[in-house]
Amino acid sequence: CRDLGVTLIALNVNSEDKAPVERGGLSFLNKDKLREYIPDAEGFERFGGTRAFRTYVSFTLRKPYTLLKKLGQETAATYPYFLDRQ
Repeated sequence: CRDLGVTLIALNVNSEDKAPVERGGLSFLNKDKLREYIPDAEGFERFGGTRAFRTYVSFTLRKPYTLLKKLGQETAATYPYFLDRQ
């Protein structure tokens, strides 16, 4: 991303949106709320399929998720929308 001049910002969902996202991922948010997080859905979807995104996930999110599972964190072991929340 740096080579292409793309700025990345790591976020978590707002506290009021945490429960719905944990239950069903981003698809559990209404359209307006989802647009607050993802104003360019088409661009977001394209980027999600790139090698750059897979590398980002591998280096920044997979390790904490794996650690939480290893430490016996129930939410990590049963939380299928971990990446959505990030």
